[in-house]
Amino acid sequence: MPKSYEVRLTVIGDRWFPIAIHAGTEGAHTDWRSDPAALAYEFVPVPETVVDGVSRYLKRMNLVYAGLDFVVTPDDRWVMLEANSGPQFGWLEAATGAPMVAAMAELLMRENT
Repeated sequence: MPKSYEVRLTVIGDRWFPIAIHAGTEGAHTDWRSDPAALAYEFVPVPETVVDGVSRYLKRMNLVYAGLDFVVTPDDRWVMLEANSGPQFGWLEAATGAPMVAAMAELLMRENT
């Protein structure tokens, strides 16, 4: 499947962190994990259809924390690859400044989670 870039959408409670992963080398374009130094990150808007689908998925799976990986095609179609119920996010917070640790702390401090 042709892709423009990938997105890791980390959901922590009611906070969504959609971060595009742009590959700077052919190897990283094939698999971004193969060349971490060649990556660039940016926040991207989530299409409403994806918001709706992810919201239904999280509710059905009873998840308040998840990492969902998407490929974004050249025609801007988001294709979900997988969902992780315990994703790592420190590397994304370090690269973007997204307040993910704070969001996790807030989630853990809620009484009725």
